[in-house]
Order: sequence, then C-alpha cells, then structure tokens
Amino acid sequence: MRLELVRDAQVEGSKAVPGRLYVDGDFFGYTLENSDYIVAPGSWPIFSQVSPSFGKSKVYIEVPGRSGIMFHGGNVPEQTRGCILIASSRPTPDTISGDKSDALAARFAADAPDADKFIKITNQQKINTGGAFLLLAGIVAAVYYLSRKR
Repeated sequence: MRLELVRDAQVEGSKAVPGRLYVDGDFFGYTLENSDYIVAPGSWPIFSQVSPSFGKSKVYIEVPGRSGIMFHGGNVPEQTRGCILIASSRPTPDTISGDKSDALAARFAADAPDADKFIKITNQQKINTGGAFLLLAGIVAAVYYLSRKR
C-alpha cells in the first residue's frame, strides 16, 4: 500500500493545512492537519494497530522522534495535535467532513501482508510552521529514510 499526501497551502488566518490523500495512485480523501504539529515531508513507513483512544485499528505513520501519529476522523485543525484527519468532503477550506479513517484501515488490512507500505508527504506550497523546525525535521527524515534502505 502506497499512500501519498499532497498538502496545499496553509489556510490564511487559520492553523488548517488542507491536503489530499491518494492510495496506490487513486484519490481517497481530504486531509486536514494543524500547522503547529504537521509531519515532516518525506517518505515514512506506515503500519496498522488498534488505537487505545478509538478501540479499533487505525493506520499509523512511523516517524523518528514522534509516536502515535495516526489517521483519524475530525473536522477542524483543533481536533488534532499531530495526527492527520481524513474525510470524504471539504465543506470549507479549513474544515473536512465524513470520517474515512476506518475505510483506510480496511484497505490497509486487505493489502498483501508482505507489500511495501509507506506514505510520501509533499508540500505543494510553503507551510508556515517555523523554518528551523522544518529544516531539522527534513534532516532527520533524510537520515532515517537512508538508514532504512540499507
């Protein structure tokens, strides 16, 4: 399973960072993140496990130095502190609706057990989060990714 998260520009006057999620090249849903906690761009392994908060399987992203980053439902950026909200519609630029996290977990479970499973995250435009953090996160991402490929 190969996920691709393409982020759009941060919504002006909001912490909302909208995006689109593709599964194996096909559009799957709309995403929303809080600009204070976004996952660094790069390629990251993904896995599934039962969420202690939700009590069911969710798809998680493995990022060095962070834990518990999952796809879950929500409507506004204030409903996440580091996770990625996933939904079926985007009523306004800074909101989403229609939780698709269970559908994503089901797709993950149906994928071949030995398949390569990762997410590629890219920014279409600059995200206003503070340059030093993104630079450090990018360096950590590169080192982590290169060390896993050996």
